[in-house]
Amino acid sequence: MRGMLGTAGAALAALLAAGPLAAQDYAGAIGYGGGGVWFGDFNESGTPLAMDAGWLATASAEHYMVSGRLGARLGAAFTNRPFTVSGDTRDINTWLFDASLLLRPLPARAGRSVVPFLSLGAGVASYGFGDGRRVVFEGSNAVYPGDTDRQLTVGGGLGIDFIPGRSFWGTPLGIRLEAADHVALESPFQTPGGDALGPVHNVRVTLGLIGLVDL
Repeated sequence: MRGMLGTAGAALAALLAAGPLAAQDYAGAIGYGGGGVWFGDFNESGTPLAMDAGWLATASAEHYMVSGRLGARLGAAFTNRPFTVSGDTRDINTWLFDASLLLRPLPARAGRSVVPFLSLGAGVASYGFGDGRRVVFEGSNAVYPGDTDRQLTVGGGLGIDFIPGRSFWGTPLGIRLEAADHVALESPFQTPGGDALGPVHNVRVTLGLIGLVDL
């Protein structure tokens, strides 16, 4: 997290030292970043089971429409977090993929330094428990059936783009701060009787760089 903040700070300093841009709206953006993620309880019917909170890396591409006030975004996020049950700890790879709409009160453009947005979308959460044998979590009233680590998600978030109105190597760059929740409709675990558990929250707070482009 500290390294990512340093990268964003260095990019902002370079932007402020670079040449000014003529005012214009942009048709899209490509970005990357990082931050933190918190996982909700996988086992709502018994002893809590969840992965540890920690770091998260993100990447996205988006296209703006309706005079820049509506956008369509494809996003991906990745983390590797410990999951501990009865003293046994495993590192679990988790991917979050989503397609979302970005709703802006004002379009992103040079000379407009603060651009808030609301995101709404759906996607998939892939928890790396793997395909294989049925795993019973003794004393937790939960079972991993061996083949349900990918779950459909719905989600939303709030974000702010900071656009200093300067270019860096000919590309306008901005800094994005965003908080979002990707809610898995069902847990990857089940009750011993085979009933579904869920939903599961996947809450992230990220800081990143975006490059504004004309598509």
